[in-house]
Amino acid sequence: MEETTKESNGPKLMAALWPIATTSGIVLGLRIFAKISRGRYIWWDDVIMLFSQALLIVAVSLITKAVALGFGRPHAALDSDALYGIATYGAIYSAASTVIVASARISFAVALLRVTLAGWGRVLVRVVIVGLVCITAVPPVVARFTICDPFQKVYGQVPGGRCGNTYIPLYLGWASGAWSAASDFALTLLAWKVIWSMRMRPKEKVGVAIALSFGLLSGMITIFRYTYVALIYTGDFFEYGYFGFIWMAAEGATSIIAASIPALRAFVVERSRSSQGWLSWLSASGGASGGPKSSAPAITPRSSQGPGSSSSGRNNNFHTHMSDLKDVLRGDDFYYRRELQAKYSPTKFVGAVVWEAPPPKRQPTEDGTWGTPDVRDKGGEWERIGGGFEGDVYVYNHTVMKTFVTSRSPLRNCINHLSAPTRIPTEIPAMLLLGGQGDHVPQGAQFLPVEDYFLKPATDAEPASWHLLMPFLRGGNLKKLAQRLRSAGSAYQDLDHRFRPSLNRVLAALETMHSRHELCHDDIKPENIFVGCASAGGAPSDTHWLLADFGNVRQPAHPYHSTRIWTRHSNQNADCRVNDAVRLVKTYVTFLRLASSDEAAFDAAFWAGAEPWSELYWSAVRDPMPGAQAARVLREKSVGLPPLRGVGAVEEEASSARSLECRLGLWWCPAHRTQRELRRGLFITETRARLLGATWIFGLPADEC
Repeated sequence: MEETTKESNGPKLMAALWPIATTSGIVLGLRIFAKISRGRYIWWDDVIMLFSQALLIVAVSLITKAVALGFGRPHAALDSDALYGIATYGAIYSAASTVIVASARISFAVALLRVTLAGWGRVLVRVVIVGLVCITAVPPVVARFTICDPFQKVYGQVPGGRCGNTYIPLYLGWASGAWSAASDFALTLLAWKVIWSMRMRPKEKVGVAIALSFGLLSGMITIFRYTYVALIYTGDFFEYGYFGFIWMAAEGATSIIAASIPALRAFVVERSRSSQGWLSWLSASGGASGGPKSSAPAITPRSSQGPGSSSSGRNNNFHTHMSDLKDVLRGDDFYYRRELQAKYSPTKFVGAVVWEAPPPKRQPTEDGTWGTPDVRDKGGEWERIGGGFEGDVYVYNHTVMKTFVTSRSPLRNCINHLSAPTRIPTEIPAMLLLGGQGDHVPQGAQFLPVEDYFLKPATDAEPASWHLLMPFLRGGNLKKLAQRLRSAGSAYQDLDHRFRPSLNRVLAALETMHSRHELCHDDIKPENIFVGCASAGGAPSDTHWLLADFGNVRQPAHPYHSTRIWTRHSNQNADCRVNDAVRLVKTYVTFLRLASSDEAAFDAAFWAGAEPWSELYWSAVRDPMPGAQAARVLREKSVGLPPLRGVGAVEEEASSARSLECRLGLWWCPAHRTQRELRRGLFITETRARLLGATWIFGLPADEC
């Protein structure tokens, strides 16, 4: 150790820390720029890395204040206030540096976890992540702030207070460093193994391996750093601790740079291979989808495609993971945007949709669209009655109007029958094809018809917007019907006896969609099944159910059905026809539960499988079914189910369902279990895809007409 002098080492510390933090910030900024400039999404590893860099800047700023107080000078030359201030900033800096190192390595591990194929490899990465949290990060930070009272005393020369064994933070630091270095080496070697097993040119393999080898440099810096840690706890911290602080910053910055190099390499390689140079890159970076745009077909007949394109299995999953890995290594890691683009790609209809024969009451407008003047011109009198993800719903004079919010849900299909190709909501042609046109719901109808539709011209205040007009059904949807029945005190046995034929008719409607029109509904839930108003004799009826809300209609071979948004994130079946049938049964059971006056008895019967409807449910969710006949299979099973049985066992189970854990609202209560089971797969979410797909920056990807 060099001799103590009154010359401050603070300037040396500042001359090292700020360039280190700035360099890592520039490299990370280039990494983020490389992604955003090509329309790539910001994934969790990027978010964690941004957190690490922000924390590094904060930590260096705090140690700058410590230098202003005299850090770098012998403790004998500092007063007590300065000692406490420096020790405070030093302890926070040390804790922050530990978190930076752990989070930067976790970021790389998270990125590697997405592309690690073998089961043991995934286990290894998860063990590394757990160790980085439980060994590298938490114990040293906790010990640093708890071993002494006040915690500033951990550095020894601070007057007053008391301490335990101050070597504990030192030992924990060595354990932390050992795990950090081992993590770097393990993750780098695992990445090499995965790369070498891929089908790539040897030159590309070597290039990627070299880019990943910077993790080894980070591990070596970790080893060098902990050779100087003892100076912080055994020497004059205030004079010589600066050298350990430099190595702390270097370790965190190197981890950030090492994790950013592979992405920068992919960016440079991609741009160097571009035949059109920087001009092509600048023009391509403005695209929302990160790739060449293709024209979305108008609504025309299509050739039949088999559902095999949405099949899945172990081999398909293997190839999917291999594709993901190649995407990451080549800089094409934007699958969330690709999957969102797949979701909002157009639906192809087998049957032709008739556009050119509007009812006589509809008048052409200046731009060649149609509209109903008495409805279109009285928008101020519309009463809003609800809305959803796709748009808002209004009612006026026994007519329901639906508008479409394209910022939330882009219009997927195109129509070529106007003066120019124009986007149109998929719901309009789907309803025209399935339900036809009319001012009322005919007896025996399976689908809700269209009254009218028109494109409202753009004004200075708002863009052009489509409006869909439908008959107003006072019966509402199944959710509202269930609320009315529940208030009447209905038993679930009576409800099933009364409404099972209604379920069978909707299953028949699904069969028509699947077999005749080769379409899937994709969004069956209680809110999207409506209740007719009258029976054959004109009396009120709540057993005439209609399928409605066709904004998510797609063909079975639609690319959306093979995306992770559909299968993994939303728990949907890859065969959308099976998915429709299962969701309809799930919707029916949900309706029975909402309408039942005794939820405890219902839950007991649900889990016991003692009722026909519960047997139907468990058969639907567990038994394999052929996709094209799924609705027919479930309808035939529903019709042929035996009568009620096992009432005694159900009553016994119902009494346990009313037990203490249910009254306390504990999660293992049968009521909560039933809710979780029925909600699983009944709702589709793309929040994660929109967040990580950077739609908040680039908007939703969509093709042009």
